[in-house]
Amino acid sequence: MGQSHLQKHGASRLSRKSRKRSSGYRTLVDANGVIHVVPREVERLSLPVVPLVMLAALLLVFKALAMANVGLNDYLHKLSILEGGTFLERGAAYILHPDPATIWVYDAIRPLMV
Repeated sequence: MGQSHLQKHGASRLSRKSRKRSSGYRTLVDANGVIHVVPREVERLSLPVVPLVMLAALLLVFKALAMANVGLNDYLHKLSILEGGTFLERGAAYILHPDPATIWVYDAIRPLMV
């Protein structure tokens, strides 16, 4: 049989209102001194961008310092040994493999390490 008008049109609107009400209310006072009660905005989870960028920069500098300390040929030799190891060692070798940004930082700090 047919659905009622509320089931067709009002059910989604009611659930939307209930989601807004579930997070609570807050009060705002406008310029005229009138108090307005509005639903509280739901905070969305976001990716922490700044700590991830700092971690990537730290890893980049660490790789460049390790290459400068050991030497590029020895560093690549040690990475080739890691690539033949266990699953964890192969993962570490993949992460520590020199990329263009690491080479750029390595070239910048190599004269300072002498």
